[in-house]
Amino acid sequence: MPNPKGFGVLADAPAASATARPNGPKEKIKDRHLQEADNMNGIINILTIKPGERPERLTIDNTLEAKQKLVGGCIEAFGLMDGACIYCNEEGKIDGMPLNRGITMNDATGEGGDELVEIMAGTFIICGFNPDSGEDTSLTPQQAEYWMRRFHEPETFVQTMDGSIRAIPIR
Repeated sequence: MPNPKGFGVLADAPAASATARPNGPKEKIKDRHLQEADNMNGIINILTIKPGERPERLTIDNTLEAKQKLVGGCIEAFGLMDGACIYCNEEGKIDGMPLNRGITMNDATGEGGDELVEIMAGTFIICGFNPDSGEDTSLTPQQAEYWMRRFHEPETFVQTMDGSIRAIPIR
């Protein structure tokens, strides 16, 4: 059942944890407290991105098993520039999963251009990450919105005449 901010619920979580996020001047502090509250409840708000589809907001149990179920196998982490983290199937390419989205240097570091540094294969998820605790957290509303926009369009991949690979949005 979706909550007011559009996150679907996959977790066995109390309904109170699916409340709307605030929009105010102290938003970052409130967002951090809400992330911590969700994490204490054992749930996190994430995005899931399936090949050929638009991103979807979900609330899941913050467990290894829940993440593995979504990506279809053992997970591999890939850090993003704003403190978010991708989890993908670590053998997605080996297992022949369909290519999904390209990750650029800008996605990974916040610097650079649209040069691809990785191509995700199969379904992947994006969650927040707390470097102090080493724990996954809910995405902040800003992170969720940014990555929803960034990965809004499915992509296909082509090799150019110079041998580089480019991600092309499918509209």
